[in-house]
Amino acid sequence: MKIGIVTVFDSSNIGSYLQALAMQELIKAHGDEAYFIRTRTRLQTLSLFLGYNYTAETKNIRNIVKHYLYLFIHFHDFLDKLKKYRRYKRDWKQFDHIISAKEAQKLDLVLYGSDEIWNPKKLTFRNPVFYGKGIESENKAAYAISIGDAQKEDYCSKDNLVNLIKSFKSIYLRDAHSQEVMHSLGIQTDGQICDPTLQFDIRSKMKSSQTTQEKKYIAVYSYRYGKEDSDVIEHIQRFAKEHHLKTVAVSLPQDWCDSYCNCSPLEFGQILANAEYVFTTTFHGTIFSALFHTKFAVYSSLPKTMDVLDRLGFAQARLDKGFAYDDLISILEQEKDFSAMETRLMDMRAEALKAYQSVVEITNDHFGVCKKEVCTGCGACAYVCPKKCIAMAEDDIGAIYPNIDESKCIRCQKCKQACPQLKRQECSRSLKAYAAWSKDDDVRKMSASGGIATELYKLFLDNDYSVVGATTNEDFSVSLELSDRQTSIEQYKNSKYVFSDLSKIYVQIQSAIAQNKKICVIAMPCQVAAIKSVFSNNKDIVYVDLICHGMSPVSYLKQHIQSLEQQYGFQASSLSYRDATKDTAKYYFSVFDQEGTCVYSKRMKHGDTYQIGYHKGIIYRENCYHCPYTSVYRTGDMTLGDFTGLYTTAPLPFEVHHVSAMLINTEQGEEVFKRLKGSIEAFERPIEEFVSENRPLRQPTEKTKYRLEFEKGIQKNGGSFENTMQQVVASMSRDKQQSLLKRVFRKIKAVFT
Repeated sequence: MKIGIVTVFDSSNIGSYLQALAMQELIKAHGDEAYFIRTRTRLQTLSLFLGYNYTAETKNIRNIVKHYLYLFIHFHDFLDKLKKYRRYKRDWKQFDHIISAKEAQKLDLVLYGSDEIWNPKKLTFRNPVFYGKGIESENKAAYAISIGDAQKEDYCSKDNLVNLIKSFKSIYLRDAHSQEVMHSLGIQTDGQICDPTLQFDIRSKMKSSQTTQEKKYIAVYSYRYGKEDSDVIEHIQRFAKEHHLKTVAVSLPQDWCDSYCNCSPLEFGQILANAEYVFTTTFHGTIFSALFHTKFAVYSSLPKTMDVLDRLGFAQARLDKGFAYDDLISILEQEKDFSAMETRLMDMRAEALKAYQSVVEITNDHFGVCKKEVCTGCGACAYVCPKKCIAMAEDDIGAIYPNIDESKCIRCQKCKQACPQLKRQECSRSLKAYAAWSKDDDVRKMSASGGIATELYKLFLDNDYSVVGATTNEDFSVSLELSDRQTSIEQYKNSKYVFSDLSKIYVQIQSAIAQNKKICVIAMPCQVAAIKSVFSNNKDIVYVDLICHGMSPVSYLKQHIQSLEQQYGFQASSLSYRDATKDTAKYYFSVFDQEGTCVYSKRMKHGDTYQIGYHKGIIYRENCYHCPYTSVYRTGDMTLGDFTGLYTTAPLPFEVHHVSAMLINTEQGEEVFKRLKGSIEAFERPIEEFVSENRPLRQPTEKTKYRLEFEKGIQKNGGSFENTMQQVVASMSRDKQQSLLKRVFRKIKAVFT
């Protein structure tokens, strides 16, 4: 889907840039394309950076001449503004598509927001384009919009703006004040959601900054102060002096600070992260101080800023007008509970996800099932189709997708109702987290992590359950299959880094339900969602989902094995993605011949193309890069994954080797955990550390330049996995060599300077 964004992405304000970038990444994470729609000319943008807001209301030759004459006299100020423009212009390259309002006709949906683009008190936002005028689109929605500090009376003389707002199909606002004013104007809204910079973890997009030379400093991100704020300045300077800190004005110059950091938007986050303290008066200064866990104080009475402080749990970080020096010390040095903030953040993201899905639904009148970009290949649509007119088949690069025979379709919509990507299943927020492992040393040694899945299978089979797990077939494809035999556990063991087929499992589960059997399903989150969707959350099924980075098409694996067979002259009979004989923690990809002899065994660092492609996130199905299940809101009653040993929140009273990460998500999961206790060792851990160290619990795998290169190459090479991966690996090698040379050059340069 092509989605337009109307916001001030080209503003001279750091927060405006970052919310726009976060909005783009959020859209892309859901498998859609983002297009920014220009609301001003390039000349107007440049003028804005040079300090003149060039609009219809300010189009006055005398004022323009006066302003640029001032800049000519204050040439140093002019150069600073020009440097800022160039830095921002460099960061604008992060925006994938920028189009004119006339080109918006090709878009499926236009989202207005975020930022306070509905604040008529500000000159820029009186432009009717921010309210939908001049942009032709049947599907318009407001997403995380704010009205800033505007009041009802600010709209009273602007009936045209109110009528334009009423034409929106969906309206989600960013703060409580905006909701109150809209309701007072008779405008119905759909709810409140957080700013895009809180929805998408944009911290990963930030880059290091060399624009400040200070080592220990208090960052001041604030608009300029007047004479009436002299006490504020004195308090900050005194605090810095007593704590042996420098004062650094970030992005917005302050002549009373020790230095000025004229940074780009993408450098902003690291400057705040490296600061000892932050003093800010701004909305996004508040957000990024919190996101980077830097001690901060906020001096603002704006509704939007107070609202975000409350929602993040930092209401006590706000300074009131006329605050005393002791107040500043108290707030800056108070211990802030950033762990609790991260928990709140997860809840806010879950709310926003539902809002985004609701907004996108206004365009969901297309024929067939979900978009290819987000299709998991689960086959639920094919299973429920009463006319059997949907078949799962490989596309031109070997990934499985549904094909619909439209001549047989009766438009019953059952496929859409069963699709977990269109009709999302209720997820449960993790309640507790454990580091755990099997007490059986043999089970633990032969398992991918701590052997918890094996112990679960044993527990359920001993209690007359049927169990569902992933098993490898003779052709190396993987299927989810149901069994009530203990011998099946061996087939289910260990990781399988490839797409697993669900076509058999629906029939098998339906048969087991008809026999009044209870079932335990251990599968990927998207697969659990599909099974839950088909069987309507049957209470006799226990679900365990796995922390997942992604799944690659089985055709890539088959091609890789065929290449090895040709190269080494043997016929492959079995394989292991994490060979237990060489320690599963070392990730050896081993292939065995028909006599059971290991003919090939390599790790990623040894150059195995399949391991590189998988573990570097290059070869997954397209939907994996837009996965909606990457959060602590889980589809399963329990969640299992690897305990990586990178955790620092609490001491580790055990050796980190063959340990599982286990999340308990529901009461049913808690009951299973209690029954499992006799066969496992378990140590409770903070949920937040699991989230911070496991990207799949925060957001999907990001597309790297190598993934994009692979996408182009696999099409160009007619679906040839080996040829494409060899080209990508060669590219990675060149980049590594160039990076090494640059580091050596920098060190040599440092010696002679």
